Amino acid sequence: MRFYRAAASLAMAAVMLFAPAAESFGKDAAVTAPEEQPAAAVTVTNAVSEAPAEVQAEAALPEEQKPAKAVILSEDTTAVYVTDLRGDVLEDEEAIPEPEEALPEEIEAERRYIAQNPELAAMGAVIPEGSDVPVAECDAGFHKYVASLMRNQGMTVSLNKLALPVTLNAIAISGADSLIHQERFANCIKTFGTDVSEFQGNIDWVKVKAAGIDFCILRAGYRGYGKKGTLVLDPKFVNNLKNAKAAGLKVGVYFFTQAITVAEAKEEADFVYQYIKGYSLDLPVYCDMEEIYYDTGRLDSANLTMAQKTAIIEAFCDRILALGYEAGVYSNPSWMTYYLDRAKLEAKYPIWLANYVKETKYQYKFNIWQYDTGTINGISGATDMDVKYDPAVPGTVTGFTCTGATSNSLTFKWDEQENPCQSYQVVRYDPTNMSYTVVGTTNTCTFTLKNLQPLTSAQYTVRGLNTFNGKSYLGQLCAAVKTMTLCTPVSELKAEASGRSLAISWKSSDASLTHLVYVGSGSAAPICVGMVQGESYVYPCKEGAYTVFIRSCLRSGGKLLGQNDSASVNVSVGAVRAEAEIRSVGKDSITIGWNNAVTADKCRIYWIDEKSGSELLIDEVNASAGEYVCAGLKLSERYTYRVDTLYGGNVTESSALLTAVTRNGLAGDLNSDGKVNMQDMWLLKMYLNGKAKIDTTNADLNCDKVVDDKDLEMFARIIAGSSEKMV
Repeated sequence: MRFYRAAASLAMAAVMLFAPAAESFGKDAAVTAPEEQPAAAVTVTNAVSEAPAEVQAEAALPEEQKPAKAVILSEDTTAVYVTDLRGDVLEDEEAIPEPEEALPEEIEAERRYIAQNPELAAMGAVIPEGSDVPVAECDAGFHKYVASLMRNQGMTVSLNKLALPVTLNAIAISGADSLIHQERFANCIKTFGTDVSEFQGNIDWVKVKAAGIDFCILRAGYRGYGKKGTLVLDPKFVNNLKNAKAAGLKVGVYFFTQAITVAEAKEEADFVYQYIKGYSLDLPVYCDMEEIYYDTGRLDSANLTMAQKTAIIEAFCDRILALGYEAGVYSNPSWMTYYLDRAKLEAKYPIWLANYVKETKYQYKFNIWQYDTGTINGISGATDMDVKYDPAVPGTVTGFTCTGATSNSLTFKWDEQENPCQSYQVVRYDPTNMSYTVVGTTNTCTFTLKNLQPLTSAQYTVRGLNTFNGKSYLGQLCAAVKTMTLCTPVSELKAEASGRSLAISWKSSDASLTHLVYVGSGSAAPICVGMVQGESYVYPCKEGAYTVFIRSCLRSGGKLLGQNDSASVNVSVGAVRAEAEIRSVGKDSITIGWNNAVTADKCRIYWIDEKSGSELLIDEVNASAGEYVCAGLKLSERYTYRVDTLYGGNVTESSALLTAVTRNGLAGDLNSDGKVNMQDMWLLKMYLNGKAKIDTTNADLNCDKVVDDKDLEMFARIIAGSSEKMV
């Protein structure tokens, strides 16, 4: 990490050495100084001794008499004089000097330390970037890891690179009891976690969980900081991801970027996605942008502007969001002040703040604070320590609605809350006496309230609940939803074919209920065909397959409340024709009649054009009329008709086609004596043999416009007393 340069570096150095609350920034490890660097107290003494006399005089004052401010800046920002050793921190952002590059002697100190440790020397062996194995010398995490080892061995840190205090003593959770949390987090739930990479080796995540660690943030990989910028997977990432989740820890991910273009940032996001897809993450995928410890990386050399660096982080995060994961930014106060557009980033993404102090003074947005390195059972050696802040008082629930109802239950659902809730209380509201009753508690975002009475109306609401340190924190109740249980559906539903109708019956649990009868023909959706308060209904219909169900409800003030459907039944009706007939034929009219065996309220009479097959609606009359006279016809013309019966506007039956020929008299009465008998039959035989003349209009008994043996057969059946009827 880059840190405050000149004035801020000296001030923080002195404050940290004499008051542990001084600020500093880092991620994986501390930065350390060459072995020849003087001890901390000596360094501070030298700094003061080089100051003007009045500054030295102030430094010699007793603690209670020293000035309030810690730093005085000269025109040369490299000349800094410590005047207050009580731990006050510079609050004026504009007075914070810019960070500086690592000093050459620090690089040499790191190299000497690595050379003295064979394992580190092997780990950091020079490997040309682009090889098939991870590139240690281009992995910024390696340098951070070495720095943490140097610091944990008590090596002195130079004033102008001072950032991290000595590791806090491990108590229950390393450093937790020594932290001073900002007032804004007083009512937050504080959980502790760690972030790890390959340098923490093989981790026993079950032990880590048992040690009180709630979450972890795993390094997915990094882009090598050499010119080529190779993308490298952290060799421990996949195992860490699987095992940490299996042990029950909440898991997040970070990637160390060295992207210098927006396109490279998107490439890094896609690289991470390859290894996290299929896993659910509890925390974001963080973009970690920083400078290289003790070296100059491709990002450092690119000389990008603040806007360009910010755009790279946005590209990474927005790509992660598009891939279905939450995205966040890892940074420290120095970078958020000088190198990145803080306001833009914190408005879009959660911030994971690196600030290695007991009490951070950073006043902008963050919800995770990386505060130190420490030790955790299950992890060998030092590891980063983090604290996460979640609001103890849950936010107001959104999206609350009733998604299902039966006669004895109601089901509710709502949105998962941005501010985490350990559980939710479902509450019934009584507006009469303005009382609230908790009716259930759940740790999911859905709840079914059971054992209710049918047609019970009430208002319901929900709120979040957190329990922390023995105290319960309740969120605000959301807007209430008024709903009611349904009525009890009918039972023993039956539908039976009865001639040209369906006889439908059922059993009702409540005589006051109204029942809507739904019938569907074939594949068509059932429609309401009737409304009754009894337990039966007759539905006129024609042949076909039908689906029937009953929708029960309570009629109140013109509304149908608590509607509840029965199970459906299926029934088939055979082919049955409406009993329409030709009753009489005149020279200019034909009378059509029908019976009332089928329940109907209307009849439609259609004329059928035999040549084209088209049909014309002649009239629609009340079914109770019993017949219809088709008048104004031509003599000796053949006419064909059809009769449809209707009920409730729906066609229930269509008759067979009815055909007749207009004529002067009674059909078959060939001698005009008003009767049809053997004499008429003898005349027809004579005509067919060519020995007599007759009125062929009355002889065409079957209306096929031809007088032949078929008509003679019909004569014989009529005279023999056949049931066939002639007109």
